[in-house]
Parts: sequence; structure tokens; C-alpha cells
Amino acid sequence: MCIPCVPKHALKHYWSPMLDDLKQDCIFAHNIWLSAGRPSSGSVHDLKKNAKYKYKLAIRDAVREFEGRFDDELLSSYLQKDVNTFWKTWKKKAHNTRPKISVIAGVSDDHSIVNKFATYFSESLNTRAFAAQSLEPNIGNNTTHDIEPVRN
Repeated sequence: MCIPCVPKHALKHYWSPMLDDLKQDCIFAHNIWLSAGRPSSGSVHDLKKNAKYKYKLAIRDAVREFEGRFDDELLSSYLQKDVNTFWKTWKKKAHNTRPKISVIAGVSDDHSIVNKFATYFSESLNTRAFAAQSLEPNIGNNTTHDIEPVRN
């Protein structure tokens, strides 16, 4: 048995069987519209447009309802002074996915890390420019790019 890897953004917790039905209706209307030669007006175009509108509206309403549930959970845990549940719900809602990088190439503060990157890529570009000039003398005369380190 194989368990497929699914990206995190592909999981839609608000999805329902009603949305599946509306999606199938939208696909069906789109296929009819394609087989009719993609008309830009008329009953076939209206059928496709209305099916798509109903589908998108239902998705928007489902997302709002799902997100509203978190707001209700936050409010109720706050009013009940349940601090642990409040912060657990807050962390689920906040989605703080900023990477926490502590040390890169032996340095830990932001300016030093930026300067390390600037130095590395500056040397890399200059090496490529030198190689291009030595291989083809007519090309690469203006290819040296210096990246300046960030100053405080």
C-alpha cells in the first residue's frame, strides 16, 4: 500500500460533498460550452457562467464559514478564560511559518548573513565574468557585477 504525499496547501478543510456536486456541474457546463464552439453569448454561455458563479460563491461561503468557526472558538475560549485552548486556536489560525534560522556560515545576525551572501555571490559573478572573458574575448566585457554589502 502506498500513501501519497499531498502538499499542505492542497488540503481544503472546508470542502464538502455539496462543493463536489457544484464542481462536477461546473465541469459539465464547461465541457458543453467547449463542444458548442466556445460561444461568447447565448444560453450555453449563460449556463457555463452561472455554473461557475454558483461554484465560486459556494467555495467563498464555505471558506468564510470555516474561518468563522475559528473566530467563534477564539471568542468562546477567551470568554471562558481558557488560556491554553485560546493560544492553541490562535497558533492554528496564525500559521506562523516564518523560518527560524539561527546560524548561517558561522554568523547569526541579519546584517552579517546578508553581507556573507553578498560576498559569496559577488565572487561567484566575478568568477563567471572572468571565465567568460577568457573564453570569448569579444563577449563579456560588461559582465562584471559587484554586489555591495549592506551597511548599517
